[in-house]
Amino acid sequence: MQIRTKLIGLLLCLSLLPLVIVGATLVHRAQEALARTAFTHLEYVRDSKKKRVLRYFNRLESEARVIANSQAVAIRLQAFDQIMQKGGTQTQEYQELDAQIRFVYEQFLTEFGYHDLMLINPAGTIIYSTRADENLGANLLSSPHPDNILGQSLPQALNSIVITDFGFYPVGSNQLLGFVIAPIKRQQGYLGSLVLKFTPDDLNEIMQERTSAMASQEVYLVGPDKRMRSDSYLDPYNRSVRASFSEPQAGIVDTLASQKALAGETGESTILDYRNIPVLSAYTPVPVEQQTWALIAEVDEDEAYAGITRLVNLMLMIGGSVLVVVVLISPFIATVITRPVTSLTQSSIDIAKGNLDAEVEQHWRDEFGILAKNFNEMRESIKEQIQTIRSQKAELDKVNEGLESQVLLRTAELEKSIEEVQAATQAKSEFLANMSHEIRTPMNAILGMAHLALQTKLDDRQYNYITKIHHSAKLLLGIINDVLDFSKIEAGKLTLEAVPFRLADVMDNLANLLEANLAGRPIQLEFDVANNLPPVLIGDELRLTQVLTNIGGNAVKFTQQGKIQIHAQMYQDDGDTALLHFSVKDSGVGMTDAQMGKLFRSFSQADASTTRKYGGTGLGLAICQHLTGLMGGEIWVRSRPNKGSTFHFTARFGVANQTQAPVVEASEPSVDLTGARVLLVEDNAINQELARELLEQKGVQVVGAEHGGRALEAVRNQEYDLILMDCQMPQMDGYQATRAIREMPGMADIPIIAMTANAMVADRDKAFSAGMNDYITKPLDVNQLFSCLGKWFSRYRPSGVPQPQAPSLDVAQGLSLFGGNQSLYQDSCQRFTAEFAPLIQGDVQRNSEQLLSAEERNRMQAMASAIGAKHLVKELQQGEQSRIVEALSLTLKAIESQISQPE
Repeated sequence: MQIRTKLIGLLLCLSLLPLVIVGATLVHRAQEALARTAFTHLEYVRDSKKKRVLRYFNRLESEARVIANSQAVAIRLQAFDQIMQKGGTQTQEYQELDAQIRFVYEQFLTEFGYHDLMLINPAGTIIYSTRADENLGANLLSSPHPDNILGQSLPQALNSIVITDFGFYPVGSNQLLGFVIAPIKRQQGYLGSLVLKFTPDDLNEIMQERTSAMASQEVYLVGPDKRMRSDSYLDPYNRSVRASFSEPQAGIVDTLASQKALAGETGESTILDYRNIPVLSAYTPVPVEQQTWALIAEVDEDEAYAGITRLVNLMLMIGGSVLVVVVLISPFIATVITRPVTSLTQSSIDIAKGNLDAEVEQHWRDEFGILAKNFNEMRESIKEQIQTIRSQKAELDKVNEGLESQVLLRTAELEKSIEEVQAATQAKSEFLANMSHEIRTPMNAILGMAHLALQTKLDDRQYNYITKIHHSAKLLLGIINDVLDFSKIEAGKLTLEAVPFRLADVMDNLANLLEANLAGRPIQLEFDVANNLPPVLIGDELRLTQVLTNIGGNAVKFTQQGKIQIHAQMYQDDGDTALLHFSVKDSGVGMTDAQMGKLFRSFSQADASTTRKYGGTGLGLAICQHLTGLMGGEIWVRSRPNKGSTFHFTARFGVANQTQAPVVEASEPSVDLTGARVLLVEDNAINQELARELLEQKGVQVVGAEHGGRALEAVRNQEYDLILMDCQMPQMDGYQATRAIREMPGMADIPIIAMTANAMVADRDKAFSAGMNDYITKPLDVNQLFSCLGKWFSRYRPSGVPQPQAPSLDVAQGLSLFGGNQSLYQDSCQRFTAEFAPLIQGDVQRNSEQLLSAEERNRMQAMASAIGAKHLVKELQQGEQSRIVEALSLTLKAIESQISQPE
């Protein structure tokens, strides 16, 4: 933009600026004057209306007091009460007394604007109503409706007059009434109450009486509940007393004026009214009985400041005239001022193009002449500086060459350090994987052999020893899993799944686990799951269970008696996601503040005595803290010594819709593995012996192989239904062997299941990449092992899978009833066989319709329940003889198989 144009603009601004300042000042002062006038008028209206409202309520109280003190009213009250006790309102005596006084009372109601006059006896029964109230004869004190304002206020008026707020009476009607309740007392005491009903009409008349020519001015009352107590002048349909009580949310007046007046303040200010329109408002509190109402007088800001518009229009006309004059003369003035500047500019352009020898002419004897002289001096100075810069640049180029070589050297050192850190991290991961494998391999033998030993005939001492070995081994396995989780956390590789699951299933599993760990202690478990929680969540069910199990397990560990309470509540509902709040409260030993301060540190517990008495690695709560953080929540604790502890944590989950409900897979059918041929590839002799023993107990034919090479030979020489493959083996590992088997003709579909002590996530992925179908970790979980075998055997050999059926004999349940004593259990099975086998054998078999008498059936059901024959018990209860025969036959076969097992 040229300087000439800028000067023209500057002249325009300088000419208009004073006009703008003067105009703004005038508008501001005019606005202040109009505001003072409007607020003065509103204050007058507010104060006068307040006086009239107070006089109105004083009049109600005075009139009620005069009538209540009347001897005639007291006599009629007692007379009506006696008649009501004898026969009620329909008696001739009641009608005659009513006729004597009705005209007088109706004339009073009409003259003073009341809706009705009622008399109530001391018991709270309405015994008289001039306008035949529909509750006549009803007792207001025995069972007042929650919204019946008369029944609620009557007990407060035994000693003084009470004026109630408005409310619909009777409840459910469209009559909006207030009540003046005056006690009728004489020397003999309280005789009853006088009730005068009044409507909002009188208050509306006071509020809507016009005191100004302003169309937008209105005055209204607001109750302590911020609902209208008089009709709005500007919005009588939506902001009336009746509409406010009919639809409370639609009639709320929550403005700054109503808030301050209800808080007891008197004042005035410019606010947004209930229409969200700027208004000038004057407000004051109005005491009504024991309540405070707000009286508000308002006028629209636009109407109050209407005079300012005319002033603004005048200022715009003056400003336009000035602008036209300035536009006409400013170009001439700008040309005179900018002529020498233009000449100087041209000379500077030549110098900027590199011609440092071009001098600026010095024709002027004013400031421009001084500027030209300084410009020439600056030109000479620039020439000298350019020479200096060129020499310094040559020196800087030499320095840069040395810096580049240093940067390359430091970069190489940094890359080497990064490689060393990565190598150390890889070495740590490999160490953890190897340690996991080396520890889980003997753990598999310990747990597996203990499981097999518990199935043999043991005396009580042996059973106790083996049970404790099995339990301790499981505890050690939990410690190993904690260490692996902690290593994943340190490496930043612990991630969460996001799949649908049912919170109810998590709580059921937690309840079963905690009940099993109570060990007979007198502890009561209580679960409280809020009804408003989504039934299906999206998140990591396993990690949520891990946190709840850890905290719940600690509660069981540190509580000897009392109660453990588990709560689940909604903390924040965001629609698509929900933040849940869980808490576990116990009545155990509790903790001090110092102990709680280091509770969530890794490898740390409350104190050394805790470690000695209760055990543990100190990793559980540190892992829980990290897991809750990954789930978008936090964990904290509240505790007092000897008063118990309460652990809290929050976690955020997705909320599943109907299409995202968790898929509940049908349970695998009870597959008979008898005769199935399984290739067991395992280099550890003890683990191979364990797996072989478990499989052969189920009738599986097992062929062993010590490494992958032997496995390939076995597959070439014989067909198998399934292959159990260890992963780490000498000569050829399980991954190599699996790839080689998959390349053999006809071996693409045979199930190959990894059975390994490698428990890292990378190991699972590596197994699937090699072509394995499933993955079982050591130590082996027997139920998981046979569930997996049954699933893949049924898919690979579908024709050999029988239909699902209930188990004929639940040995675990039977043993539990005999305290784990297998000898006693087998003796009971033998007695069952001896007594009931003849019923279905050879010549003594009876007609199926006459197989069992009622006495025999009851005895069979009792003995079957004791040994765990649940299927037979069910058929005995249903009573169909043919099915009882079939179930008895299956039970006897199962007992024979159980007894024939080697001890």
